[in-house]
Amino acid sequence: MALAFAADRKNTYVYPWYIADITATKDLESIIGLNIARTFLTVENDFTTMYYDDKTTDEVGAALLKKILADRSFFGSVVSNLYGRAEELKQFCEQSARDTGKKSEEELLEMYSTYTEKLRALRTWGWVPAMMDGISEPFLSAFLMERLRSHLEPLGRAEKTAEYYSLLSSSEKESEVQKEELARLALLVAVQAGENGEQAFALIKAGDEDGLRTSYPDIYRQLTAHTQEFGALTYGYSGPPVSVAYLLSVLKDDLKQEPVKRVKEIHAHFRDIKVQKSALAEELKLPEELRFALEVASELMYMKDWRKGAYQRSYWLMDAVMEELAKRLQISLKEIKYMTLDDVREMFGGDREAWRAKLKERLLSCCALTEHGITKVYEGAECEKLKAELLPKKFVSTGQETEIKGLVAYPGFVRGTVKIVLTVEDMAKLNDGDILVSSSTNPDLIVAMKRAGAFITDIGGITSHAAIVSRELKKPCIVGTKNATHVLKDGDTVEVDAKAGVVTIVSRA
Repeated sequence: MALAFAADRKNTYVYPWYIADITATKDLESIIGLNIARTFLTVENDFTTMYYDDKTTDEVGAALLKKILADRSFFGSVVSNLYGRAEELKQFCEQSARDTGKKSEEELLEMYSTYTEKLRALRTWGWVPAMMDGISEPFLSAFLMERLRSHLEPLGRAEKTAEYYSLLSSSEKESEVQKEELARLALLVAVQAGENGEQAFALIKAGDEDGLRTSYPDIYRQLTAHTQEFGALTYGYSGPPVSVAYLLSVLKDDLKQEPVKRVKEIHAHFRDIKVQKSALAEELKLPEELRFALEVASELMYMKDWRKGAYQRSYWLMDAVMEELAKRLQISLKEIKYMTLDDVREMFGGDREAWRAKLKERLLSCCALTEHGITKVYEGAECEKLKAELLPKKFVSTGQETEIKGLVAYPGFVRGTVKIVLTVEDMAKLNDGDILVSSSTNPDLIVAMKRAGAFITDIGGITSHAAIVSRELKKPCIVGTKNATHVLKDGDTVEVDAKAGVVTIVSRA
């Protein structure tokens, strides 16, 4: 069975991702009749790369698309289960995060076990929007583009396929990132309306957290409440959550524009999207099946982002339980995230010194193989042997490539300088108008995405984070190139033709 690269990310460990892999290799069968045969994680110096069995992943994606198109009630069950399971998970995590120090070892382990069950229940349905993007094949996107192009050709509008597709598949709902921005801007408007608005703005511009805490405690409490509500946006898999310091840095950028005007722009965008989509569908006389599939794409675009927020909030809240378990084992929070639940149970009942030595090795390099819902973690020689046996050949650029192709997420044309952005730390090198190139994007990169002139990603389809944000910001975006981060380098000059889905290399750095 061939493995294909799926994603990579800094500061992502074995936990909680192995729970998702258990779901992919066992629980998907309950809703689609198929599972992914095998998943594989490699972790080296806190950088995790994820691989999935290529053949069975594509089989699951194709089967899901077929089922969605054949049975409209199935998609309704996807939506209801996602929202319902997410609420159950949220309530459980909020309760579990309380008074962990007073819990017994058995109670903490039971909490961890129940958490995996509830996360698996959500993850099972959460795989649906992810599988529609596929790995080697963007199933829903490919289906829609082909059907839309076929419909437009007799009308003499085939060249408008990407443009129309981008509009018709756009979400009509505010993403989690957009909701946070609106709440943040509302906070600024409220500060501005206050009697000490000018003085408070000066402290915000200066990033003076202590000054705000001391001089304007009410405003500081509002800032803190904002971080509690939206903290999971930057949490990813291991944190940190949104802090007041981070919030102040973003607010400083917000002050470069008119908050009231920006709020109106956002509301106008979502108001206009619905009208524009309806008008275009009527004008083109789209058949019912195509309209339904486009509605599914629109909903999936929202759901994929939303369910990620639900996952991340649970990781954040469960840290209280994980930290207490780690404390009892005399290891760090980071170390316990290199363990599975079975590992934790074994350490409680076994040789803890031997486990501490094993964890030191895992933190340097390890891998996790999941098959049939069972995850095994390897380190040292065993891990290296598995990597040699299982990993696909790494793509190596010849340096002679002249262009890269991918899927249009939002149309447009722009020329600019490439900046490879894989981590939050990389954002500092990106200047206004630069072309942001990443394996995939996440909410913690939103500040850089606002500065960028366009986005290019290795992986992802129309429901990916990059696709969602590009439409909200109206910036050209090409996703699913597979190799952009390998072919392009910092300083390259490129032309991004996000109508044709082509990135042309104009000059090398």
